[in-house]
Amino acid sequence: MLYMEKLLYSIKELDICEGSIEIAPFQGEMCTVFHARSNTYGELVIKTALRAMQLSEEGQNEIQQNKEGYGCIPSGFRPEIFASDRENTFLVMPNVGKPLRDLLWENQNSPETSERIVGIFLENLSRLLRNTKTQDIEARNVFLNQLQKMGQIFLQSDFFPSQLREKFIFLIDHLRQSDDSAVSFATLDLTQGNLLINTKHFPNTLKVIDPKKPRLVGGRPTFLGISEVDLGMFFITLSLNAPEAVQNLRIEDRLKIIGHGLRDNVDMSNFSFELGKLFGCILVASFPNSLERVGIYLRSLGVNYDDDIKNLVIMERERHVQKAIKITDCIDINHL
Repeated sequence: MLYMEKLLYSIKELDICEGSIEIAPFQGEMCTVFHARSNTYGELVIKTALRAMQLSEEGQNEIQQNKEGYGCIPSGFRPEIFASDRENTFLVMPNVGKPLRDLLWENQNSPETSERIVGIFLENLSRLLRNTKTQDIEARNVFLNQLQKMGQIFLQSDFFPSQLREKFIFLIDHLRQSDDSAVSFATLDLTQGNLLINTKHFPNTLKVIDPKKPRLVGGRPTFLGISEVDLGMFFITLSLNAPEAVQNLRIEDRLKIIGHGLRDNVDMSNFSFELGKLFGCILVASFPNSLERVGIYLRSLGVNYDDDIKNLVIMERERHVQKAIKITDCIDINHL
């Protein structure tokens, strides 16, 4: 392919091993991702603007947003960009690890290993949020504006009931009335696949990948916002087709505790976490997994693909619509 020949020529200084480039088993929506190995830099990830093996404008926009977003992630929590081009057709980075859900599947028969991985993962995540915590009422409001806009776009789909659309806006407006201006790192895209850890290094590293375009606050790009919303969204996506360890290790409760450390108002923290879970349900219902997609994912991990998982996938959209409705019914607005 002409594009791949051009790409290999552009990144020849990375000393990629001949024959090591292969398509990644689990792909995103906009771009095609490859794995490779470099004699100098080790395992690599090559994200391209290819879609169905053709360059696409959507893929180039995605890579451009990634490049802008990485600049707003604290240096210790973002992968290094080894190579890219002005046309935004590719991005080469080190392979910085796996999502937590993958590792919990791989270690499902070892509760001790799973607990150690979760403990270190949560400590790294907590450190990221503590290190970025500040007071900024404008950043908080811009974050809520983006959350509302994104939610309204997704909720236009006719499989969402109208009362859910109304309640979602009502809850955001209620949160705006709080005078708590504490913010920290919050991309509004903190799905479980966008947080990677490397268990080959100690202590485990945490890297945030695939960021979208940062928000503008006072004319400057930032990812500051209400982190508990991101934590709630993360938990919903982590729980999707996940092993029992997610529940057994009380990950939801432990994520809430991280949120409690960000502000004095615990009720607001809990409210924001539930709002994040609601948004996560809306996100999953809007982009439900297919049987094929989940099958590819589980087979790539060597996990048995049984009927229970198939049944969960088939009913995925409706389950998360109903879960979203239940969350709105249970959120307590009286103690903010």
